[in-house]
Amino acid sequence: MTRYVSRAAFALHLPDLLRPNLYLARMLAVGLIAIGVSGAACQVVGWRLGDHALAADSESAHLSAARCADLAEYYPAKTCAAAETAHHADEIVTYRFAAGILGIVALAGYLLLRRQPRLDDEERREQARRYALLAVAAFSLAAALLLGIGAGVMLDSGDAAPRWFTDGAVAATFALAHLALIRPRTSGAR
Repeated sequence: MTRYVSRAAFALHLPDLLRPNLYLARMLAVGLIAIGVSGAACQVVGWRLGDHALAADSESAHLSAARCADLAEYYPAKTCAAAETAHHADEIVTYRFAAGILGIVALAGYLLLRRQPRLDDEERREQARRYALLAVAAFSLAAALLLGIGAGVMLDSGDAAPRWFTDGAVAATFALAHLALIRPRTSGAR
């Protein structure tokens, strides 16, 4: 037996599905924005320390002549290996900027969605609390992992370690900023 679900039936239940989970859309948007901020920070690191601080491509990598010719179009003043490192560093920054822009779009979508299912004050506070707890946990875990990877890379070759430290610092900053959102619940009754 086949069941058909009309659009009207789905539309009636969509707000019921969205209402308790709006904080997840906010977390997704802010996470993508954090990646965009990381891209901006990595861009500064690349300007200050060079492409090798972002990309750990081997100088001894053997690239095909066609690949070297392709890279020479974009990075004419560099050797083939240096052009490969510069290309990889540019990708790191560009993809993160794209994620940040997607995060801004997602945040705008979240703000529009938040208006649809009217939340009362208690639901709004609960959503904010869930979001803050999830954000602190996620960004703290990300910071610990990224800083740990950075330390490992630093002990190994040192190449691209600044990228990992930059990412870890951005995650730690977002974790601390969200920690301020967590307020102890005060109640009149004990």
